[in-house]
Amino acid sequence: MVRFIGLAEVAAAAGLIIGLFWQPLDIAAATGFAVLMVDAAVFHCRTGDFADLETGANAMGA
Repeated sequence: MVRFIGLAEVAAAAGLIIGLFWQPLDIAAATGFAVLMVDAAVFHCRTGDFADLETGANAMGA
């Protein structure tokens, strides 16, 4: 799943760059990127990455 998230982030970045020249792609890439970031945060919470209070507080603060 981590590799898929990374690949989706690269695709979203490429879509945002290409979207500078074609606005419909920019809107779609930005929407997809926002959904991806929410899904990535849910994935990290489910796997327990934020279970340690010391490191979890630092990560969630950002």
